Amino acid sequence: MELRVLGCLVEKQRTTPDAYPLSLNALRLACNQTTNRDPVVAYDEATIRQATGRLSQRGWIRLASGRGSRAVKYRHLLDGALGLSDAELSLLAVLMLRGPQTPGELKQRSERLHPFAALADVEDVLAGLGERSLVARLPRQPGQKEDRFAQLLGEEAEAAPAKPPPADAQTVTPYLLYEDAEGAIAWLARAFGFREVDRSTGAAGGLHSELEVDRRGGRIYVGQPPGEYAGPARAGRTSLVFVLVDDADAHYERALAAGATIVEEPADTPFGHRRYGCADPQGHEWFFAQPLIE
Repeated sequence: MELRVLGCLVEKQRTTPDAYPLSLNALRLACNQTTNRDPVVAYDEATIRQATGRLSQRGWIRLASGRGSRAVKYRHLLDGALGLSDAELSLLAVLMLRGPQTPGELKQRSERLHPFAALADVEDVLAGLGERSLVARLPRQPGQKEDRFAQLLGEEAEAAPAKPPPADAQTVTPYLLYEDAEGAIAWLARAFGFREVDRSTGAAGGLHSELEVDRRGGRIYVGQPPGEYAGPARAGRTSLVFVLVDDADAHYERALAAGATIVEEPADTPFGHRRYGCADPQGHEWFFAQPLIE
């Protein structure tokens, strides 16, 4: 499953660059193509999402949604992760999408990804991949006249453990519930500069979104439960969210211009921060602080 997803990302990067990176739906359609695929599959979005999660843990793909984009999009990192040339990446992609093949088949089927001038060029690249244990020459079966090659990334994917998070990785993520998550996401982007990087909906309705809150990659989750939900403005209670920023005063001015309700004016604190507090239109309170350097 993971290799089909990975192969599709490489293929579409080369053949349809204007549509790359791929949305979740576009990735599902690419995986389920009935041409240039062996075997033909019928993955749903949940299956694709699980595969992208595992590939992301190995550092082989990442989210690539642009600013203002409402769709989650994915790009591969395989060439950088494994140090692959254009030619090597193209052959691996075709092997991931269509299974074991002869050098002649690979030359013909990789034409749109990377044209090879001669069959010997394909064989040279396969030899280099074989030296790195990324492909293997298969024993000939009765009736076969040519050698066939298979990719070994599948074995690596099964054997390789997920990368542990870096020491400074975020391990606790605030999850804020809103009556109107769409409106909250738009306002948080306008007032605080947050950027949506992932979104999904549940089978029973509702909405889940992940927002990047700073250039270090810190995130919050925003959700809207299905059915009736009373947000903090109506319920009269909220959680406080504390976020570090580079310039508290500039951040204050931006939030104020967007209509934030100020609950604490900017001021230096005894704890080594310059801080201000505000409430968003649906009642959640936020405190933004700039570390003071003596």
